[in-house]
Parts: sequence; structure tokens; C-alpha cells
Amino acid sequence: MGRLRIVAGRLKGRRISVARSPEIRPTADRVREALFSILAGTVDQARVLDLCSGTGALGLEALSRGASEVVFVEADRSIATSLEETLADLEVTAQCHLVRTDAVAALERGTLAGRFDLILADPPYGDGLADRILKALSRRDWLADEGRIVVERASTEPPFADPQERLALERSAPYGDTRLDFYRATTAGIVGAGS
Repeated sequence: MGRLRIVAGRLKGRRISVARSPEIRPTADRVREALFSILAGTVDQARVLDLCSGTGALGLEALSRGASEVVFVEADRSIATSLEETLADLEVTAQCHLVRTDAVAALERGTLAGRFDLILADPPYGDGLADRILKALSRRDWLADEGRIVVERASTEPPFADPQERLALERSAPYGDTRLDFYRATTAGIVGAGS
């Protein structure tokens, strides 16, 4: 069992347990630090969705930096159980909700309620899941006004090109083998949640 630390905020220095599993590839401290530096000023009081949560490091970093609520989505049963234990250990369960299902299914079935100021996705690299998540996000009105989506993927993978042009790539930031892609809803907008 490994450990990650929360980089900044009210939970700074607190440790997150990381089960040794090929299914888990936690976001490195330096990448999380860079991500939240780019997002500076937009996380406070944000409603956050953490897709393919794994250890929960991204969502917990957002919570530590002032997010009002984090919804974690994780399909793997044992990883979700470990995340649930982490939330209890950090005493943040009142601000968190864990949904045990596949990220794409959660988006397509409407398992989640409301809109989010920040959507974070860290799916496994190289299997096309990042694009399937973005495609599902583009079909419904998941983003609050001025909301952002950030997807972590392998630096060798091309960015998502939304065929319906509802999501626009705002920025790409490479960090070694990893790249962070930042998206916003286009001015054309994303179709309403009821459609």
C-alpha cells in the first residue's frame, strides 16, 4: 500500500492510501499542483465531479482548496471501498458523494444530478475512455456557467475533437508522459439536460 499527499489547502499534508493495483495510476503531486495552479480562483465553492476517481486525489485536492461538494464516480468495487474509507478517515463524508458505477454509464443514464463547476476525469490511458467520457459530457448540460472540464491522458493521445462542437479545447498542458486537456462549453452551448 502506497501513500499520496494532498498538496495544498485545508487538508494539506494529509495522506491518501493507494492500493497496489494495476487499475490505479494516481496523478503525480507535481501534476496536481500544476492543475490547480491553472484553475486558481475557480475552485473555491465549486461543485466538482471526479470521474474515474481511483484514489480520489483530484477530487480531494479540490475539496482541500475550497470546493463545496465533490461527487466521486468509481466503477471498481474494491477501489471504491478504499476511497470510501479515505473519505471517512479524512472526515469529509458530509461534503462528498460516492457513486459506484462506470463513468460513461453515470453520464448517459443521468445517474448524477445537477450541473458542475468543475469536472475532472482521469481514466485509464490509451483505451479510448477519455473520448467516450467527453462525448457523453457533450450530450447533456453538465457544466455550470463558466464551468470547465479537465481530462488527464497520455501525452501521446490526441485531444478530443467534438464532432458536435459543443466542447472547445481551451488549453493543453503536457507534463512528461501526462497531458491535461482543459475544455469549456462553446458559445453554441450544450443541449439541455432534458434532451
